Amino acid sequence: MIEVSVTDEFEEWYDSLSASEQTSIDVVVEMLIEAGVALPYPYSSNIEGSKYGFRELRPKRGKSPLRPFYAFDPSREAILIFGGAKGHHRTRPCGENLGSVPARVQRARGKSMKTKKWADFIKERRSDEEIEQAKLEAAEELKFLDLQRLRKLRGQTQAEVAERLHISQSELSRVERRQNLTLATLQKVIEALGGKLRISAQFENVDYTLKDVWARSEIPDAEIIDAHQKTKVAGRRSRAGR
Repeated sequence: MIEVSVTDEFEEWYDSLSASEQTSIDVVVEMLIEAGVALPYPYSSNIEGSKYGFRELRPKRGKSPLRPFYAFDPSREAILIFGGAKGHHRTRPCGENLGSVPARVQRARGKSMKTKKWADFIKERRSDEEIEQAKLEAAEELKFLDLQRLRKLRGQTQAEVAERLHISQSELSRVERRQNLTLATLQKVIEALGGKLRISAQFENVDYTLKDVWARSEIPDAEIIDAHQKTKVAGRRSRAGR
């Protein structure tokens, strides 16, 4: 988790939004607090062409036009500097003025800009129930990740995970992009990330956890093969063909 602060300009922009728009901002900011620098696309993205480390939050996975702009200070605290919206008449277009705000970023990073902690800021505007609901929605959203986003959220590189799996980085990249992994492969990747795979069956009124289903012999383990074994097999085939 990280600390998030807001500037006076962000406060002014936030207060100009409707209640539903503010709620969408609340959720994505709570996701930033939880995931920090590892918050992946489509919830956060770089600002193309920015020289000052700007990033943008993307509420509702980018389906909302709202874009809060932020940067990290040297201590890795996120500062919500100001907000905009794509094609929105009430707010600054997203990319239009990015080149004209280097002083804002420098002041924010240099601690000379007046800021307020997000926790204090949101308490002034939301009830405890609304704050808790935003946190729950953020936590629920972060659960639905593909392998690449999960790895980034856990703060691990492809090289680190590939080394634990005894495969190349390019092989792991292919595994992360696949949509039809076997359970045995998924189990190995999750364990390499430091977790445990759990599979549940959801019914109307109850969930059941299935035990060791990936250990059944009929499930192949084709994707994760030791790279050295692959090399040996290829070598034997090559010699046999001579």
